[in-house]
Amino acid sequence: MPRAWRDSLVAALVIALTCDAPLFMDTDVAVLGGGNSAFTAAYELTRIARKVYLINRSPWKADEVYLEKIREQQTRPTCWV
Repeated sequence: MPRAWRDSLVAALVIALTCDAPLFMDTDVAVLGGGNSAFTAAYELTRIARKVYLINRSPWKADEVYLEKIREQQTRPTCWV
């Protein structure tokens, strides 16, 4: 890994999005999972973070209402991986 990447890489495990979300203001964040909880967290983070990555190893399992909320969010980019 290039030194510039290593120096700017910050990893954090967030358990309580309500409390910890402001810590990620204007940063790139990743949300792991494909269910309702992950999509709810990603949706909330789109209003705070610079870019939100949704990472999941299997098909999305979130309800359609959550999928639509993320799709309709235009203020911040969201990448689905």
